[in-house]
Amino acid sequence: ITTAMACVDALFTDEELANGNTSGSNGYRPLDDLKLRFLASALRQKFDSPVFTDQWETVKARINTKCRGKRRTVLRRLQKTNKLLVHKSYEKNKNTM
Repeated sequence: ITTAMACVDALFTDEELANGNTSGSNGYRPLDDLKLRFLASALRQKFDSPVFTDQWETVKARINTKCRGKRRTVLRRLQKTNKLLVHKSYEKNKNTM
């Protein structure tokens, strides 16, 4: 799973992860299917396990968790930016009075 998650960081941008998930469910965009199939194929060849299908489901769940984490990070950044903008606006208005 560690190898898979490192590959996810290389294959997908933060924006792709923040705006998507593996299936495109819940109103999010699906992550690029070609990239996901490439990742699955590369992992299958490297680790050649008879239970790969089960492992792949675990990997997809971890990718979705990573997507949720990226969304939270983006939201926090936006909230901080908005607070900063509101504070600067307040200070500017206070100084002009």
